[in-house]
Amino acid sequence: MAAATDLTLTVGGRVTIELISSEAAFRNTLSVVSPAVTIAATGCKLEAAVGLPGVHILSEKLSQRGCRVNLDSNAAAPGIQAFASGTVFNFKFCAQTDADPACEFVWSSNPAQNSDGFDHVQITPIRPAEFPGQIFQLAWEDLPDGGDMDFDDLIVVLRSDIDTDGDGLWDDWEQFGIDTDGDGTVDLNLPALGANHLQQDIFVEIDFMDCLSGDCPVGDTHSHQPKATAVAAAVAAFANAGINLHVDVSNSIAHQASLVIPGLCFNVGAGIGNFDTVKANPANFGPGNPRRFAYHYALFTHQQIAPQTWSGCGELPGNDFQVSLGGWNLAMGDLDADGLADANVGTVQQQAGTLVHELGHNLNLRHGGGDNVNRKPNYLSVMNYAFQMRGIPPTDPDGPAPGGPLTARVDYSPEDLADLNEASLSEPAGIGDGTDNTRYFCPNGGQAIGLGTGAIDWNCDGDLTDIGIAVDVNGDGAFSVLAGFDDWANLRLDLQATGGFDDGVHEPFPDGIEIDFPTHIQVVDEVKIDIKPGSDPNSINYRSRGNIPVAILSTMTFDAPSQVDRSSITFGRTGFEPSLRSCSPSPEDVNGDGLLDLVCHFDTRIAGFQLGDTVGILRARTVDGTPLFGTDSVRIVG
Repeated sequence: MAAATDLTLTVGGRVTIELISSEAAFRNTLSVVSPAVTIAATGCKLEAAVGLPGVHILSEKLSQRGCRVNLDSNAAAPGIQAFASGTVFNFKFCAQTDADPACEFVWSSNPAQNSDGFDHVQITPIRPAEFPGQIFQLAWEDLPDGGDMDFDDLIVVLRSDIDTDGDGLWDDWEQFGIDTDGDGTVDLNLPALGANHLQQDIFVEIDFMDCLSGDCPVGDTHSHQPKATAVAAAVAAFANAGINLHVDVSNSIAHQASLVIPGLCFNVGAGIGNFDTVKANPANFGPGNPRRFAYHYALFTHQQIAPQTWSGCGELPGNDFQVSLGGWNLAMGDLDADGLADANVGTVQQQAGTLVHELGHNLNLRHGGGDNVNRKPNYLSVMNYAFQMRGIPPTDPDGPAPGGPLTARVDYSPEDLADLNEASLSEPAGIGDGTDNTRYFCPNGGQAIGLGTGAIDWNCDGDLTDIGIAVDVNGDGAFSVLAGFDDWANLRLDLQATGGFDDGVHEPFPDGIEIDFPTHIQVVDEVKIDIKPGSDPNSINYRSRGNIPVAILSTMTFDAPSQVDRSSITFGRTGFEPSLRSCSPSPEDVNGDGLLDLVCHFDTRIAGFQLGDTVGILRARTVDGTPLFGTDSVRIVG
């Protein structure tokens, strides 16, 4: 601990100031008088402090402990600019002892500038052996002549360039743990929780509603505890991008039919629970919880405003989010055959997709990635409603039947695909994605799946050759230029410097309400088909007047003979060809998996294949109206 004459940077770099603790009886505000600074980002709050010179940084009574302020040395230059080695920081400290906004006392970090000549701040290097000249704790005393001399009226930490992996968790935190009250003792052992200063980490605590207590009807025992397989799918998605996602499914809370994050997606009203109240409970994630410095906080709940089925809500950006799948999948049984009920809680695919979706909002992702434009076919991400609940086809992460409950990939967009001009689309160009399929709207309002690897029938007219056509492929009622976006390259991980970090402060969500169940069941789903069962390659003479047999394959979660509406089936080179002649009255197991499949026969001429085609496409609907899409390879001869 040392007497202060301002603070001199011995190591240059980007500078942040973080609120650690305050035991002050009065209201205190900190400012930087010199050098010239601007605030690049902040998660701290300010109140009026009349008479305090300099750039006001934070007010301790209004700010959440752990909030962070990123300083910029040159606002005229793009990005956040560093401070040079040797820069001298002069701070001022306002003590307000009554209710008016005027500062009763203003103290300087240079004691020669103080009216009492007293040194009101003690500056202590933190871990100087490991991080020499990079971390300093500033502990302030707010009363004249040192007051009670405890120097705990405001404790902040200044750091210079100390986040090697850029995950918003300081290197000293990830190597030694976090001292969240400035007493020199580690309060949160991040290394023991798996943190690595050389690899990005994200920490999330999930609490959940359970019918063990609360307002569930007698006999209703459902729990919103996230399924372990869903959490594992989310963790795997981040791991594939090189990020360690640490999820702690923690506390059970009493069930409430309705609960909202107030002011974010909806307002609190009579009979509606409050997210902030649950979070503030010391048994859950109370204000003194050391996790506040590093964790996102999530609640898996029933519904936000009963009986509506909006799937969730998340700060953009921030640290709070909610998953609310009550009212989903009612009377539908165990849809994903994982042995766990799906009614009111969601399937594994739905839970995983929504967990990653709402966390994505915290990480500053919108429904269009960098914009609010939803359902863009060239934006392959669970942030997009087209992929949130059904995943990104055709990859099945846990394998085909009888594999696991996932049916498609849970992922953010890994690349910025080319823009799509809805006023002038090219079918041969497609979306230019090499591995995935996409979903889009036809001119009649129906939905379709297109192959990301090649041409796409944007106007759904049965060919793949049209150029310069106008189609509203994202179904928003306008002809726009739809921008792709690389999610993984644009995540914002420093939750402590976001406006949503502070408790009870939730800016209204700008992207509108989230997807609900009636909207979800209109999203096209992928099925497996087998063209010419038992044949390989699937040779088709396009001049033939005969039929082409195609089997729609059942899985552990999908019974094709009973679930497919036969009258809706079309098949051919684009999938829109009305070529169906008949479906066999007796289902048969064509692939030997023990499940009965639906075999149908299609008119070769109407199917419209041409020399060079390599894929046959089937489109249909389930009996409950869900669109279906399936493909298999073909070899066209003749």
